[in-house]
Amino acid sequence: MDLPDDDFEPAPPSPERTAARALVLAAIATRALDEPDAGELRENDEPARQRFLRWFNECGLRDEAEPQELELLEASFSGLEQKARVNASWRMEGAAVLAWALGRAPLPSILLQCDIDETLSAVGLLRPREETALAEPRLRAQEELDLCSSLYLTLHWRLRQFFLQPERMNFVEFAAQCDWAEMRLDGLQMIDNDVAVNGVPLTQVEQGRLRELHSIVQERRLALEWLAGFESLYSDVTTDT
Repeated sequence: MDLPDDDFEPAPPSPERTAARALVLAAIATRALDEPDAGELRENDEPARQRFLRWFNECGLRDEAEPQELELLEASFSGLEQKARVNASWRMEGAAVLAWALGRAPLPSILLQCDIDETLSAVGLLRPREETALAEPRLRAQEELDLCSSLYLTLHWRLRQFFLQPERMNFVEFAAQCDWAEMRLDGLQMIDNDVAVNGVPLTQVEQGRLRELHSIVQERRLALEWLAGFESLYSDVTTDT
């Protein structure tokens, strides 16, 4: 994301649009997670897909969905490439953040993937429109959203730096002296002045676990950056550190 001009005024999405975006993300992730493995198409898959699309359209979500998202949603079962399937499934983390931003669910632990069933229930996937997040949506205060965004930026930066230089650092000192962003440590686990994961220093965490955590943080940051209003299209948002 380019740095904004001095005269640029961010335009955060309305509560109504945030609710629609939460449902679109949940729908995309659900479609990916429901994709059968090659050669395992089930008899009721196509009727279920048609019911899903009918609900999506009746809720008026096509206006929020971007072309590539509609293409994924409308793809026949067994029609998704593996990479697209995996990437789309991670959108559930963004849906969880937006459900929290709308006051419909607690924010999941920063260290764990969201609970899929809880997230889908919070946004009202496949429920009548009046029982979804679209019904009288309200957003949390911008200050609360900004504080959350700062926390995720902080952990995201540390993880990316660790991938580049897999060694301990005095992150407490770095965060205190950082002059390009507000870094928050109050929501993170710390051992010996550096980030820890479930009581384990970064240097001792398995690579697979670190990659999973990075994906969680990156997807949630994407939603938080979109809420900041510097980009209108979700696909235009970046998660630079």
